[in-house]
Amino acid sequence: MEASVLAELARRFDSLKDPRRPNRVFPLVSLVTIAVLAVLCNANSWAAVARFAQLEYEWLKGFLVLPKRHPSRQTFERVFALLKTQCLEECIVKWFALMSQWSGGALKGVSVDGKGLRHSGGHAWDESGMAYLVSAFASENGLVLAQQETEGKGQELAGIRQLLHVLELKGCVVTIDALGCQKDIAQTIVEAGGDYCLAVKDNQPKLFEKVSTLLEEGLLEQFAGWDAQSDQTTNAGHGRIETRTVWVSGDVQYLGKELLEQWPSLAAIAVVQSRRQVVGKDAQPTIARRYYILSRKFSAAQVQAVVRGHWAIENSLHHVLDVTYGEDASRIRRNSATNFSRLRRVTLNMLRKEEETKDSIAGKRQRCALSREYRLKVIAASLPQQPAIPKA
Repeated sequence: MEASVLAELARRFDSLKDPRRPNRVFPLVSLVTIAVLAVLCNANSWAAVARFAQLEYEWLKGFLVLPKRHPSRQTFERVFALLKTQCLEECIVKWFALMSQWSGGALKGVSVDGKGLRHSGGHAWDESGMAYLVSAFASENGLVLAQQETEGKGQELAGIRQLLHVLELKGCVVTIDALGCQKDIAQTIVEAGGDYCLAVKDNQPKLFEKVSTLLEEGLLEQFAGWDAQSDQTTNAGHGRIETRTVWVSGDVQYLGKELLEQWPSLAAIAVVQSRRQVVGKDAQPTIARRYYILSRKFSAAQVQAVVRGHWAIENSLHHVLDVTYGEDASRIRRNSATNFSRLRRVTLNMLRKEEETKDSIAGKRQRCALSREYRLKVIAASLPQQPAIPKA
């Protein structure tokens, strides 16, 4: 059983094209599989990956093709620097598609957002050359769906466009912050069979002016006589009470014929008002409003869930990568940094697919390092279901 599960893990990378010369010592599939297992077991650097390969050499050679020695740190670093990120991404996206299972009847949310690898540039003091990645995150089940490298901060739009083309968006609601509020991006989502919920700010001045003015008028009139509905939630924590109220309106005809023709399938507009009150202080509450356009008139409760779900990418992905995986503190440079980032996201998905053990991601990584039995359980949970062995 153990050998079959581990061999199935290695098969995830069978289609990778080896960028090295023919006289290579270690098979590429073996190196990538070892790296995935090492990161799963708390390795946050190539030195730690090589240390894992050394300590677990006897176990690894039971299911991987390895010579009479373990690969070194330099080997891992060199190979992952040569390995094309797009090739690795294609293997991973196929695997992610198998992992991702939506809850029946639930609104499927896909959040798209970017994150920089702070110390991945050529020099520690120069952040201008750092790698920048755009990720798609399934807020429903907490899984990363795909990621795309960009040319750097400020070039995220190109990454978002490429990312949307590799995702299966049918039946999904895609949320992107104001940067992604672009006509062609909205068109791509609609053509793929999905819906959009795009934040509107002044990078689209005409749209922002029309949407904000119309919704502010509705708020003044308490949306009396409007085709609108509202939803309110209240949460307390971190020393404050926050009340979020959502109003959604299908009265988009008042935006004008020109805007409706320019923005594909624009069917509704929404405003989310956040009121924050610090507990135990006399300070006045702060009120902020954010505006959105939607390709379908969802209920106010659905919009509330979709908008809140978008920010799960910050708490459930970016925060975990920085705190648990030490991504911001990592000193891995250049191309190997973007490939290592993919290993982090792969193992994060693997750990989240193992749902029986109630522990943090950090705790699960430590369990994987200390227990081969638990490690195998995590791997098995992230792979296609094996047919049950009939009892004698």
